[in-house]
Amino acid sequence: MLTALQLRQRTEGLLDGRRICRTYAKLTAAATGAGSAGWLIARSCSHSLASVSWTPALSLTAGGITMLLLFLLLARLLRIGELRGLPGLG
Repeated sequence: MLTALQLRQRTEGLLDGRRICRTYAKLTAAATGAGSAGWLIARSCSHSLASVSWTPALSLTAGGITMLLLFLLLARLLRIGELRGLPGLG
């Protein structure tokens, strides 16, 4: 909070606090949804497979891919403008 006030003073009031808060709220929503789904997928993979030495790696990979794809989808649906800066996602 103090840093935001100092930045606002240095940028002569050009720091748009509402827009920043809105972006962080959207990022939090996308990350929460993606993280929850990734955790569920990883957990279900680890329980559904027989106890094999590569089960943790498979669970981690499935959860990670789920989180990545769902985060990108949710971020696009929530119209997070910062995605436009990423190659292929604009």
